[in-house]
Amino acid sequence: MKNRLLLTASILAAFNAEAATFSAAVVIPADKPALAEEIAVGLDEAFTEKGHSLKIAYFEELCDVRKDATLFGKVLRAAPDFALGYSCGNLQAIENKPDFPVFLLDGAVPENADGLIKLAPAPQVLNDGFVAALAEFENKRFLLLNDMTGRADELLKKLRRGLPENSFTEVSVPPNRLNENVSILSQYVDSEYNFILIPSADVSNAVRLVSRIREAGLKQPIIGTGVLGTADFSAKIGNMKHELYFYAAQSPRYSLDAASVVADLRFGDKLAGDASVGAYAASQIFLKHKRGVPLYGKRFKTALGILEFDRTGAMKNALPGQFFKWVNNQIKSDFELIEK
Repeated sequence: MKNRLLLTASILAAFNAEAATFSAAVVIPADKPALAEEIAVGLDEAFTEKGHSLKIAYFEELCDVRKDATLFGKVLRAAPDFALGYSCGNLQAIENKPDFPVFLLDGAVPENADGLIKLAPAPQVLNDGFVAALAEFENKRFLLLNDMTGRADELLKKLRRGLPENSFTEVSVPPNRLNENVSILSQYVDSEYNFILIPSADVSNAVRLVSRIREAGLKQPIIGTGVLGTADFSAKIGNMKHELYFYAAQSPRYSLDAASVVADLRFGDKLAGDASVGAYAASQIFLKHKRGVPLYGKRFKTALGILEFDRTGAMKNALPGQFFKWVNNQIKSDFELIEK
């Protein structure tokens, strides 16, 4: 993607002696170009409010360790005032730590990536919340599916340890064996399991398992991780979303502190998404932060609430996870799953 320039300035800037021009590097996944516009909406609003202007350079992350190392080198050489965006978890490729703030809008980052400001819970935090939430389902039985890819092994271990004893049966459903998958699952059509658990960590296997479950005739509610709430999953699974739930981080838009911000942020005719609110919050922190001074140990009032970070850049008070449900191709959060 070509670097683009976004200049934002309010009328107040002409009269504001403290008005300044800043620069930002925005990193977005190559397969999600629309996020660039969403982020720009949040940045534009935050800097305009303060009478400042902002120049943005956009960079695409390719989710390849070698190529991303080159990408991060370009970001460092650009020497922006701050950077923000998304990561595939390859940030360990950065050999030299930046001397400017870096804000991550998702949690896909190694725990040891010190100094990078994480505006979303880390995956391991969400996994712990997922297991804890399921453990509260009293007198319920789970059919736990292992997709046999190894990508969800850590979550599987936590589920085996965290679910109540004798509350689940684990079933292996190997990839690339369509007929065998259906045959394995069809054995549980008349079972008394209340829920089917899919801890898959990638879209393709989540789609495979949901499809095979319904083809085998199982009608129980399916519960998975945030993978089941992605746009990619939605597009590939189509209308097969009946009784489909997933556990994910609370949307920033559900924060009371974000209510007024969301009302003002728009992308075309649509209300701003999580990326816009996250970018707005990152801008708030940047504008209140003195360069060269550590961010940890300080509290920042933002659209995501009062935020405080530890020495690794992780939020001390991240929004908790919660269950979501697909209803008519829309994601809903106002329901009581545990009543089933």
